[in-house]
Amino acid sequence: MSLALLLALVLWPHHRAPEVIQHRYGVEGWVLEMRTDSFTHRTDCRVHRGRLAYERQAVVFHLPRRLNTFDAAYRIDGGPLVRSRDDAADLAAQGFALSDDDLANPSDGIVRIPAHRLEGAKLVQIQPRPDDRPLNFRLNGLAATVAAARRLGCAAIGVAAPEAAADGGTHGRS
Repeated sequence: MSLALLLALVLWPHHRAPEVIQHRYGVEGWVLEMRTDSFTHRTDCRVHRGRLAYERQAVVFHLPRRLNTFDAAYRIDGGPLVRSRDDAADLAAQGFALSDDDLANPSDGIVRIPAHRLEGAKLVQIQPRPDDRPLNFRLNGLAATVAAARRLGCAAIGVAAPEAAADGGTHGRS
């Protein structure tokens, strides 16, 4: 090895990537994943259970991708029928893309409901398309899990880091 190369390696600034500390907790049937960046000390979290995820102040229901949920409707605890597209303005303001690039099924089987509509809710029934049988989703434990995430210092809940998408994140379906 030449002296110049050796000096370059020794004197060249070496930057280590910041360490990311990860924790995973089970809270009342939900999974709380925490990622803390050692450099910024920022903690971001992900809350999910099965086909449900809490993201950007909304609950995201991941139905089969083949379902076109553009005309989906839902009821909260047996209340009045709400068309999911009525939430579009709220969801766009929270940073959600309203459609996918697939022209045949731009919804990609996803239904999003703003969290403020679900405060205290126990059951959400979603009818993916007119004349489909409603699907039932229990929300037990969600409020406690989100509260735990906030108590533990989560700066953001449901904003997946790029690495999270590779290991079970939303895969572009948020």
